[in-house]
Amino acid sequence: MHTLQDASHSLQNAKKKTMNILSVRSYCTKELADKLAKAEFGEDVIAELIEWAVEYRFLDDAEYARRFIDTAIAKKHGRKKIERDMVQKGIDRFLAEDVLAEYEFDEAETLRPLAEKRLGGDFSPKNKARVSRYFASRGYTFGDISDAIRSVCADAQEDEY
Repeated sequence: MHTLQDASHSLQNAKKKTMNILSVRSYCTKELADKLAKAEFGEDVIAELIEWAVEYRFLDDAEYARRFIDTAIAKKHGRKKIERDMVQKGIDRFLAEDVLAEYEFDEAETLRPLAEKRLGGDFSPKNKARVSRYFASRGYTFGDISDAIRSVCADAQEDEY
């Protein structure tokens, strides 16, 4: 028969396990819940651990999202990809949108030098299509991609004269 002391002891062990997980890297709430479920904690215990971690600020989805966005911007990912990846990670869509709203994205400005480098002087339709697909996979809009490629091509034509 389990006693109240046993339950308290197992909760302390669960908190230690949670701290060990969080000491390795940052997690969003869903990732931590999944990790704790793999460690075979019950749903009630997981909910209590999540609440405890949030209360003591060991877990903060908004801060996690900001760090995620900073990393993605450094990798030159577009807004759409960043949002899609955050939601895939388990960040609430509304929270992802709110945190993204804190950032200014000038994707056209970002894309211009990237497109120039990716095109590498090859302005064939096949290469432009390949570069367009690449940037679309990185989360940029087709409008911004087209504008950047058109701009690079126009500059190249001006340089020929």
